[in-house]
Amino acid sequence: MRTIIILCAATLFGCGTTDITRPPSEEDLRALLLTAIRIEIPEILVAQADPVFGGEIWFEFVVNGNLRLRWPETGTAKVENGMWYQIDAWYNLYLAPEDILTVFIHGVEEDRPPGPPMNPDDDMGFIWLEFSHEDNFGIRQTAYLERSTCPDACFEAKILIHRKEDEQGGQS
Repeated sequence: MRTIIILCAATLFGCGTTDITRPPSEEDLRALLLTAIRIEIPEILVAQADPVFGGEIWFEFVVNGNLRLRWPETGTAKVENGMWYQIDAWYNLYLAPEDILTVFIHGVEEDRPPGPPMNPDDDMGFIWLEFSHEDNFGIRQTAYLERSTCPDACFEAKILIHRKEDEQGGQS
């Protein structure tokens, strides 16, 4: 008996076939069940910065605990209340049915000069999303609009989660 397995989602290097003369292993079958997804954080609304002077902030984005990005990459960005800021953070990843997708966004407003207890940095709260295979890893056609845990919703983020195959071009 001869079995041919087509491995598309299983490989990061494109599709291919594996011609084997044994029944498919559990690893072969698991690889066929991977879901290729893309997470995008296109923009953030700053809702709570200093009302007179604006703020100097930075955000940290973490997907599945180890895929990390920071905006801006170094230092801080000068912001004003009620303004949307282009972030354009994105991640491509492959998830198995037993995996959990987590998305974490944390914001900090830095106070200058940093230091003494009279002038500490302000925690702008965080956003935490968690999805399993049963939730279809959060995949949907519309963006999530999530508010931070700050009591006054210091920031909001647009978060898109979609199948990577749904993309029309772009980077991978």
